[in-house]
Amino acid sequence: MAEGYQTAAAFQAGNGSENQLASETAEEARIPFAIADAAAKVRDLNFKYLAEGKGATVTARFGPDGITIVDPNRAGEGAAKVFQQIYDRAI
Repeated sequence: MAEGYQTAAAFQAGNGSENQLASETAEEARIPFAIADAAAKVRDLNFKYLAEGKGATVTARFGPDGITIVDPNRAGEGAAKVFQQIYDRAI
């Protein structure tokens, strides 16, 4: 994951080549970016809940069914709200 970010950052800063950037296919890059997206969603929800005086209980589950955000603070709204699948390909 870090390698993908370093390559993208180097390219954006003008220190990388298009060949270097193209060496990582879209298929290879999807996992690091999906994980980063899930981490951002978990961070944002936990920050919101902490500001409301609740615990930081949100997490993400990674597996053969993809990525699911698990938000126990929404238990009163039903399972579909507690378990929100944000990516539907195997990780």
